[in-house]
Amino acid sequence: MSSIPGGLRFYATAGEAAGESYHGAIVVVIDVLRATSTILAALENGAARVLPVESIETATRLVSLSDRGDKLLAGEQKGLPIEGFDLFNSPSELDRETIGGRTIILATSNGTPAIAAAASKAGRLIVCSILNVDAVAEELSGHGDIVIICSGNNGRIAGEDLLCAGLLLGALTPQADTSILDDSASIALIMAERYGDDIEGYLRSTDRGRQLIKLGYGKDIEYCSRRGSIRKVPELLQGLIEP
Repeated sequence: MSSIPGGLRFYATAGEAAGESYHGAIVVVIDVLRATSTILAALENGAARVLPVESIETATRLVSLSDRGDKLLAGEQKGLPIEGFDLFNSPSELDRETIGGRTIILATSNGTPAIAAAASKAGRLIVCSILNVDAVAEELSGHGDIVIICSGNNGRIAGEDLLCAGLLLGALTPQADTSILDDSASIALIMAERYGDDIEGYLRSTDRGRQLIKLGYGKDIEYCSRRGSIRKVPELLQGLIEP
């Protein structure tokens, strides 16, 4: 964990943040491929709200047969579609005709558990991906006590999350003395400098990027690489994320 001047803390995986105290802080959760990108895509395409949950079991308990018209189950388990769910954790499946006006209940392997774990301690919780990283930086500018959490990949560092965090860190701490940062934060900043002009190319080279290509979802990588394409800064309020 890095503590950066101005009260900004950075965690390279959700596991690193699990035992930490940050009650009342503004918490930013990142899962580029794909939970936070999927949340943003859902809101952009007319979903009434997104309810991120920590598990498949929780998701299925929240939807009965009688309200499947108003609510849709979306998510993945170990990178694969979930049997009985309406949608995969894929921005490409979230067309306006399918999700417009509906509540999306989202359960994923990394991103939604990270959101759920942080929710009880955060003063505010914001979802961030490369799609809206610039808008998030603007929203956070001037604020103190900020926590950035990369969801990671099954407990391990995810390169795409580090890249997004590096872009955010660079925007928030342009004058920071990088000598005080730990290795993970320094690497995130280096990655942003190195790959900021070739985000899609880098995302395609990551573990999860290669997995998505193998599954036939390379189009999601293209979508998730569009830096600044969304200006929304979605916030979790009482368990829900609304436009």
